[in-house]
Amino acid sequence: MALQKDGPDIDEKLEVLSMFITDVHMMKFYYTAVSIFLRSGVLTQETASHHIQRGLYTTSETCCCSGSISFFKLILEKAESDQHIQRIDFHRYDNWAEVNRMENAPFIVNIVDSVKSNTARIEGLEANLEAIDVSLDSIKRGLKRQMKIEATVGFLCAALNAISFGVGGSILDSSIKAMESIIDYSDLVHIQSVAEKWGEGCVKLVENGVQLATDEYADRLLRKAVKEKETLTVISATAAMINAQYLPKPDL
Repeated sequence: MALQKDGPDIDEKLEVLSMFITDVHMMKFYYTAVSIFLRSGVLTQETASHHIQRGLYTTSETCCCSGSISFFKLILEKAESDQHIQRIDFHRYDNWAEVNRMENAPFIVNIVDSVKSNTARIEGLEANLEAIDVSLDSIKRGLKRQMKIEATVGFLCAALNAISFGVGGSILDSSIKAMESIIDYSDLVHIQSVAEKWGEGCVKLVENGVQLATDEYADRLLRKAVKEKETLTVISATAAMINAQYLPKPDL
């Protein structure tokens, strides 16, 4: 069920989408969508927390290995920090995930496989560039027309495509590790905090993205970042575009 336009049925659509979360990586995109809707006023804090909790429950049933459990704990920490759950809820969801891991055969999943299996794979650099361009146009069009859901869909598409072309780097690349640790791709403060844990290089990529978002030649610079697989820069730039509309720009 696509989120295509603003309307009163967004709650219903999110309810349905929460049931189709297949792993922790998809939960991060769901979390991001709910967060943007909260910031833009489409959802109240109470309603957003309700959707996040439903997503957490679904995700807890997909945790079948130590890797997925580790990512799930990061999501729980973010949810607690954002006041979507309380500490007792943290332990409850964590326990459900641990029980599910014990009851199921081990499997290995990483962000590369998740993107491949849960999104339409975009082959080739030019296809990625075109997809990013379309997504950015959707963000700008949505913001201009005050169509918050349209802008959010554009943002999520840009994030998905950015990750799909960025995951091809070395597993030793700190920026790849940083991307895996990000829970909410629309939260600039969160992105900065994660980047700081992975070194100055990651912090610089985030700063570049925030600055790039307001540049007169933003589209051209984003295409360059795509070609150079600077995923953190692209994610930060698109997040800055959304946050510039709905939140005061953080000091980075």
